[in-house]
Amino acid sequence: MDLIRSTQTTTSNCIWDLIDAVAESKGVEPSQLPPIYETIDPEPIESLINGSGSAFELTFEYVGYQIRITRDGYEIIDDGTIEASENW
Repeated sequence: MDLIRSTQTTTSNCIWDLIDAVAESKGVEPSQLPPIYETIDPEPIESLINGSGSAFELTFEYVGYQIRITRDGYEIIDDGTIEASENW
């Protein structure tokens, strides 16, 4: 598995950071992606990330990628290869 990039992200903008990483992996502008709220409600996810000390794991599909989110960060997976892995 090749890691394309890994940088620190801010918890307050966690969903936007995720959308930016997906867009970069797909080679498009974030505005060209469908709204993430058509796939999953981002508000409870941000609440979990920003306010939870508890461990959790959430996996969903968005624009052909499998997204795995935990309180520590996220992975964007395409055909079993990690396209991006980030810490919040």
